[in-house]
Amino acid sequence: MRDVESAYEVKNYVRLYLVTLSRARNLISNSWRNEASGDQRNVLRHNRMICGKSKKPKKG
Repeated sequence: MRDVESAYEVKNYVRLYLVTLSRARNLISNSWRNEASGDQRNVLRHNRMICGKSKKPKKG
């Protein structure tokens, strides 16, 4: 019975760790995106255009 309880504890710790990790990653990426200067924003926009996710038609 003790093994089952400890297994549940480990499972809860792992779940808590993973949730915390994903939240931290989201916070880091969001803060980087918010602090990005104009040049970095243009780079992000350019990468989106390369991937084909931009909805603006290419001129030319």
